[in-house]
Amino acid sequence: MCYICGREFGTQSLEIHIPQCIKKWDKVEALKAPGDRRKCPDPPQNFDAMLKGAADGSYDVDKMNVAAFDNYNTKALVPCDGCGRTFLPDSLLRHKKGCKGVPARGAVAASGGDTAVGASTSSLP
Repeated sequence: MCYICGREFGTQSLEIHIPQCIKKWDKVEALKAPGDRRKCPDPPQNFDAMLKGAADGSYDVDKMNVAAFDNYNTKALVPCDGCGRTFLPDSLLRHKKGCKGVPARGAVAASGGDTAVGASTSSLP
């Protein structure tokens, strides 16, 4: 799983995808006002070693995917101030129009807390 965009790839495809995803992130952020720009998320700790180990079978792919998903959920997505659910920035703007401010079950706390199991990561309002 890509820690930047959240899409799933095979381990060899992921090595090709990540540099392209970083370029896309930077290109999209460059179009935003300077105050709204965000830095591309850093990879999870030891991600390169995990990726190489997953390719040769010496590392558990599920652990790598969990680390990538956690990184994506906490660094690439943005939490709603009202309910704590995480969204892509464009989706968050749509969500805020109808948000009732009720915390979603298992959502990331608006203060940036840890995600509980079963947290909503939907980008739908």
